[in-house]
Amino acid sequence: NVERLTGSTAPDLATRPDALATLLAGQARASELARMGRLMIPDADRAAALDGLFSTRRRPHCPNMF
Repeated sequence: NVERLTGSTAPDLATRPDALATLLAGQARASELARMGRLMIPDADRAAALDGLFSTRRRPHCPNMF
């Protein structure tokens, strides 16, 4: 779920739309994006859970370079 946070509630993760697309497409794991500084995860233990949540069976591949 995506919801607007108010007050002192901290988000589970924070990112820009391009990094979110990379995560959702399975091109990079959450922990990789966090190490690159493209995904902010306040709780380091949460990265492993996010890796599992957004994992894909196969990495995306486009053979015709589209």
